[in-house]
Amino acid sequence: MTIARVTDAPRTENHGVAPIAAPLAEQRKSAALKKLRNSLIMMVDDEATAIEVTRTHLHEAGYTNFISTTDPLQALGMLKELKPELLLLDLMMPGMSGLELLERIDREGILKDVPAIIMTASTDVRMKFRALQLGASEFLAKPIDPAELALRLSNTLAAKAYWSGCWESPRSKKGAS
Repeated sequence: MTIARVTDAPRTENHGVAPIAAPLAEQRKSAALKKLRNSLIMMVDDEATAIEVTRTHLHEAGYTNFISTTDPLQALGMLKELKPELLLLDLMMPGMSGLELLERIDREGILKDVPAIIMTASTDVRMKFRALQLGASEFLAKPIDPAELALRLSNTLAAKAYWSGCWESPRSKKGAS
């Protein structure tokens, strides 16, 4: 009598278990990634060069739905009208700082569930703490690393998609009180 052992069975990448639903799972993952990459991303930075460099990095990572402004005062109207899925925000800008813009977004209840990724050269811990209090999701140190930008963007958008309907951001909780 011959007894087949597991080690005699043909090996697969899933440790001996055939991936029955792998093609379907890959299709769903691909569709979800495509949907995330179609998200409208808005950037507010007073440096036009920083915007163009970021636009290039995002385009290379597959994100092509991108709007921007160098004027933080104009950003409020754009946020209300265009309703982006994610905000990339510089903190140190003339006229209105990124913190002031976050405070206005918070106070006016604009885009309560839109994650904000702060892009700054500042190492001021108090400034970062305040941005987090106002609902910032992530920080990226300038100069921006393209790989880190793509990963943080993907992770933040995926978390937003996952939690939408299940969780309220700090900004949306504040408006409910």
